[in-house]
Amino acid sequence: MDADLVALINSGATTLLGLMIKDAWARSKKTASRLFSHNEDVASSVESELDETSRRLRIAFDSDDTDTQNEIATEWRSRLRRAVENDESLLDQLRDFVEQYKDCIDGRLESQTRISIKGKASGHGRIYQQGSGTQYNS
Repeated sequence: MDADLVALINSGATTLLGLMIKDAWARSKKTASRLFSHNEDVASSVESELDETSRRLRIAFDSDDTDTQNEIATEWRSRLRRAVENDESLLDQLRDFVEQYKDCIDGRLESQTRISIKGKASGHGRIYQQGSGTQYNS
């Protein structure tokens, strides 16, 4: 999967989850459910799942439960990735979703995203990696 696609999926998941904890969720959930299915029956089922996730995510934020927040983020990022892999026509719909709702969310979820970078060098090779925020080197 190329870097642009990964970035779009991550942005889509961040937008989706960011909306779940905002008042904008009520007006955006139908659009969000269509990212996972063009079939109205399936979209309705996904909408119910999204509502339950929204409830769980709000509780996790209220109680500062970062493990649950990360678990939910990973789950929906994976589901979004699989949806796009199964139907590439969703890419434009996902771009539109992110663009339409980007101003409705804040950065609370982005700060919870975990990024892992690994490098391998041999001989006299060197690897330089840089990031920001809290870093744990292992």
